[in-house]
Amino acid sequence: MKTGPEATGSNRVSSFFGFFLAAALALELAAQAQPVITENPQSATVAPGTLVAISVAANGATPLEYRWQLNDRELLFRGPTLRFVAGSLRQGTYRAIVRDASGQQSVSAPAELKVRRLPRIVIQPRSTSVREYATAVFQVKLNNSGPNTTIVWHNDNPLEGSHEIPDGLGFDVRSPRLAIPNCLNADNYNGLYWLAVTNEAGGTVSRKVRLTVIPALAQ
Repeated sequence: MKTGPEATGSNRVSSFFGFFLAAALALELAAQAQPVITENPQSATVAPGTLVAISVAANGATPLEYRWQLNDRELLFRGPTLRFVAGSLRQGTYRAIVRDASGQQSVSAPAELKVRRLPRIVIQPRSTSVREYATAVFQVKLNNSGPNTTIVWHNDNPLEGSHEIPDGLGFDVRSPRLAIPNCLNADNYNGLYWLAVTNEAGGTVSRKVRLTVIPALAQ
């Protein structure tokens, strides 16, 4: 066993050697590690003509190269944020491929882009007057905005205020045609009516129209 200055010098050499060996090993492991995706691209549903930005973020040995795929076909664009105007040819499944300086690569989670027509009211409803106990009809014409389109009629009257007309009243409130049977000259019948239509891409509302129920005694 060595003691004294000679032993101290030997220990210092061993420490420096151990330090450099650990540092070299760490660098080798870092070079072998794949890039880490820290933020995956997000799915979205948009209307045609919308400016879309799909992004990915990653950590790894720089410089990082970002490539993109649409429906498993590689795109020409390079960069962490893919921007384009939405159209039918742009919908599908997007993935980002991130490659680091050592050639290791990681693939992001998929992001689904759906392009759907915004609902649009082609023909607006009209105000109407009906005799008491008759059926009042409001009707709109809508564009074809896809199978996931939701229609809801609303009413604003002195008794209940502004509200969504609930189901279960004996007439269909989820259709472009609202037929209200047995109208009464009462505050919960007279008032304003309008329609709201939505889908995954957005929505719109019709103009407000008025229902006037003529009292039976005034006929």
